[in-house]
Amino acid sequence: MAQINNNTKTNKKIINWSEYNKSLENRGNFSILLNIAYLSRAPRQTGQAGHPLEYSDAIVLFLAQLREFMQLPIRQTIGMAKFIFKQTGLDLKPPSRSTLSRRLAALNIPSNLDKINFNSPIIFLPDSTGLKVSGEGEWKVRKHGADKRRKWVKVHIALDYATGAILATSVTIPNIDDGHELPGLIRQAIDNSDIDQPISDIIGDGAYDHQVLYKVAKRLGINLLTPPPKNAKWHGDIKGVRLVDEPGWEKRNSYVRDIIRLGRERWKEVSGYHRRSLAETGMSRLKLTFGVKLKSKRIENQVAEVKIRISLLNLFTSYGRPRYAA
Repeated sequence: MAQINNNTKTNKKIINWSEYNKSLENRGNFSILLNIAYLSRAPRQTGQAGHPLEYSDAIVLFLAQLREFMQLPIRQTIGMAKFIFKQTGLDLKPPSRSTLSRRLAALNIPSNLDKINFNSPIIFLPDSTGLKVSGEGEWKVRKHGADKRRKWVKVHIALDYATGAILATSVTIPNIDDGHELPGLIRQAIDNSDIDQPISDIIGDGAYDHQVLYKVAKRLGINLLTPPPKNAKWHGDIKGVRLVDEPGWEKRNSYVRDIIRLGRERWKEVSGYHRRSLAETGMSRLKLTFGVKLKSKRIENQVAEVKIRISLLNLFTSYGRPRYAA
């Protein structure tokens, strides 16, 4: 059998350039979102005594989306909105800075997963990254080191391999373990009525190598694929001439045995582990599109910022993705 050269770059040919090019244009066409906001501009009744909300959730959501897409401070976002409304001839008045900030935390942010066509079982790809909340820029850190005021939050997401859609997310403090958040991400996806396919597999890096996660996956009928560490040991006993797995360790033991037999790199190829690279691609896309810093200081608004970014990425995905020649 011919040896595969992993250093050879494969150039895949896109076969839907016209459709994909149009989808890329639509990602910057905010008139689509503006039309939705304008048509839904009726003030929302709160169900409580007093005056109804002056601005609809759709208008507040549009401004929040504009803010994230353009990466503007909140007051500049309002100024940009005034310009857009004037140029389009819409009789809309943006809310004040304090109103927008207050409404952001309680905003119902759509996941936009209802716009994604899930036509195969979900291959669940979790990952995490850090987003900066405050502190000096990267140049200052390179020159003088990070100062004690530099703060971060940790963003956990899970993507679908087939569609690239982000199925679930959570925002935590930086020292929360990835494995700790995985059950919650799974539950988000299972409970979301817009995802009409079951989760068949979870593929994660070594951070998800926990016995409790194997048990959770087994209980839900999901295959968990994650590489054991290099010093991983087989958990079981020898009875006569048979190897007997310790209860709860069956799946992980099979990975340990296969890695011993095939070698770690070959095991990753055979098992399909490399599919998880799409999670890293999705995380890179999140950072390249919206930057590595959150603008809000309150945790509630930080969570809303992350959800809006993910909502926009899912919307962009729904516009169309490249298809490659077989």
